[in-house]
Amino acid sequence: MELNLIEKRKSTIENLSKLLIEKADGINIVGDGKKLVREAEGIEIINEFTNGVYMRRMDVSKGTIIVGAIHKELHSWFLMHGIVKVADAESISEYEAPCYTISNPGTQRVIEVVEDAIWINIHSNPDNEKDLDEIEKRLFAFNQSEYNEYLKNK
Repeated sequence: MELNLIEKRKSTIENLSKLLIEKADGINIVGDGKKLVREAEGIEIINEFTNGVYMRRMDVSKGTIIVGAIHKELHSWFLMHGIVKVADAESISEYEAPCYTISNPGTQRVIEVVEDAIWINIHSNPDNEKDLDEIEKRLFAFNQSEYNEYLKNK
């Protein structure tokens, strides 16, 4: 029963992602399903690098909805400010800053920003890469079939 619910939620998130990409107008809906959004109304992205670490900070305005990419690697995320509701295949949770959690590989989320938020993802960056296109290829898949292909070739 629970496995069916997880698969249904996973499918719902993927279908929502596809629908939003189809409807993207660059103003109300931003994203092409091929790269992470690097700038948009209501979202400021700040990328930082330290030895072996890539940090992606999102300053996000209240009312913003984000459909995230599928994360390929285990990583940590921190909510430094604000309140967000997060839906993934396993649950729907509300987080209030300050807090953090661990994100498992294969996780894709829909995030509703309830109160202006600062969200930070921390990823390993063993080769100290700074090219965001290369980092995205290593860390993210943009649909389930791309993630399955990654797992097959891993």
